Amino acid sequence: MSLRIKKPYSLLLALLLFQCSFLRAGVGESAGNEILNANLGARAMGAGGASACFFDSLSAVQTNPAGLSYLTNPDFFSSYNQSLFNSQYAIIGFARPFPAYRAAFACSVATLQDENIELNLTNPDGSFKETKMVRAGIDYLAVLTYSQLLSEDLSFGINAKLLQSALAEQYKATAYAEDIALLIRPVGGRVLFGFSARNFGSGLKYISVEDPLQQEFVGGVSILLFNTNARKLSLMCDYVQNEEGNTNLGFEYLWRDRFALRGGYRFGYELDTFTAGFGINVKGLGIDYAFVHRGDFESSQIVSMRMKFGDMSSYGSGESYFNREMFKNAIDAWSKAPEVSPGYKKAREGINAARRYMAAEKFYKQGERFYKAGNYKDALENYEKANESIKGYKDADKKIQTLKSLFPESVRKRITETENELIAAGEIGFDVRKQKDIYSQSMDAYQRQDYKSAQDKVNLFWKTIEESYKIQSAKAIEEVEDMIIKAAGHGISIAGSKKKIAEMKTLFKDGNYKLSKVKADDMKSAVSGRTKERLKEIEGIADKESVKKTGKNMAVSNFEARAPLSASESAFITDFFRSAVVEIGFFNVVDRNNMDKILAEQGFQQMGCTTENCAVQMGKLLNVHYITIGSCGKLLSRFILTVNVVDVESGQIVFSANEDCYSEREIEKMASRIAEKIKNKFQ
Repeated sequence: MSLRIKKPYSLLLALLLFQCSFLRAGVGESAGNEILNANLGARAMGAGGASACFFDSLSAVQTNPAGLSYLTNPDFFSSYNQSLFNSQYAIIGFARPFPAYRAAFACSVATLQDENIELNLTNPDGSFKETKMVRAGIDYLAVLTYSQLLSEDLSFGINAKLLQSALAEQYKATAYAEDIALLIRPVGGRVLFGFSARNFGSGLKYISVEDPLQQEFVGGVSILLFNTNARKLSLMCDYVQNEEGNTNLGFEYLWRDRFALRGGYRFGYELDTFTAGFGINVKGLGIDYAFVHRGDFESSQIVSMRMKFGDMSSYGSGESYFNREMFKNAIDAWSKAPEVSPGYKKAREGINAARRYMAAEKFYKQGERFYKAGNYKDALENYEKANESIKGYKDADKKIQTLKSLFPESVRKRITETENELIAAGEIGFDVRKQKDIYSQSMDAYQRQDYKSAQDKVNLFWKTIEESYKIQSAKAIEEVEDMIIKAAGHGISIAGSKKKIAEMKTLFKDGNYKLSKVKADDMKSAVSGRTKERLKEIEGIADKESVKKTGKNMAVSNFEARAPLSASESAFITDFFRSAVVEIGFFNVVDRNNMDKILAEQGFQQMGCTTENCAVQMGKLLNVHYITIGSCGKLLSRFILTVNVVDVESGQIVFSANEDCYSEREIEKMASRIAEKIKNKFQ
């Protein structure tokens, strides 16, 4: 097969293609690089290709995808370029913003088609066979673009690319690549920065050797020299780091956002060139033209078109920014609304709303800083200001409630609630000793003015007490079921027991642990009342022989009353304890009347007898082995009972214990707990 090139510059094209094919393994180029790296937009090329800081849809798709998130309206775009050697570029695409997600999405398709060349095909013997016209190269590029606004001043973007390339319509290859980019656009500032890294992906493999794609790193800056309602002038500069390193310089002059003039120069290319162009925008339709001078070679001309949909007014743009929480941009757009325009009134209202949101965000961030620093007073003040600016702003309401709960009066109120809960829990028979300790810790922290720790302890109290309710309620239900089974074993039936047990379990399942335990305790009392004697025999409770076995006598002295309890109240508590000692059936207990009579006959004053020596003297008069002395008092809502057992013969305290409770109804149980401890000690 032989190749015959009819046009002189077609030979140059063939040589260039051959050179690319030869060099690509060494310098990272391939035939598909031209469409990947070319800027097909007339706006960008008119300004010398310095488009790293542009944020129109076409420039975003090709140079910096991060700019797409600043799009205010859905946008259709297309461009056409006839370049060197009759190469033809074309691109078409669609972009749409999603304000609710502060993001934008675009899809586009581009093609690059080189000039036709003539191939003369020969037979195996070398004779002429036929002449065939083929494209020197055809590339197709599909791009999906996504851009996300990270803050009002910063956006991120990514391109996902699929490239299909063919040489001489015979050798085909496919590659995948991606671009990532950032755009820094300070609102109200005059300087923008754009950065992108392009063409990271697989290479092109036409036959057996894979050619890597040419990667590029682009950094750009745009400076706004002046900006009025009528005129705007910007200077741009991009540096492109590839195998060579290129620089693009350009400017853009806008008049009333309707007419644009552009110019630029491109350094570091094989053909250093100057460019020029203009643009016209009318009611959402934009047309741009660019001229690219290429010295002795044929110049390029680029025409682009874009069409926006939706509200293109200043109010519409401001609303789009506002919905993305880009409040400074929204104010800037609304400020341009003419007084005679239909949306002027709404634009002014929007400006006020945007300023309120900006104020709310400012106060909210200050509140966050103060809160992290432990300055709760100033944090509360700033959260409240944020809430005043915009009612219900973010979680300001929740933060305000949390902070208010850390102030002394709020903490004390919550501690009081824990006290009341302890009383209520004690009245229905819950063991809340662990929660009492937590309550005491919260009180200690409160008295130290460590309100945060006090609040944390209160929170821990409510967390643990709910778990305690659940555990103890389950245990009570289990115990009553066991009692019913034992009663049935002795031929004792409990009417309606199944229905009542089912009711308790339903309450437990619904999380009503208190009521389920109350019902379980009531039923336990009912079962115990009917089977008391038999159960005592089975369980070994109140063994009447135990007293005979020990042969020990005990007297219970009146407990000392500690303020605010009175002597009469102390006497009642003493009686509760005496009855509890009798109930355990372990000692012969001297009756109170007999005890008072004996002491009166001996002229002994029982009142104030709280020391061991006095107790020993009293015990000898009563002729007992042991005598108990103690005290009872009340601290806040906490009843405290302390009991000491004195061995009359040795004069030593052989047992000491204290218990507490939070309700008058629990005092008898408190006394019984100490009596049980005494029994366990002497068994």
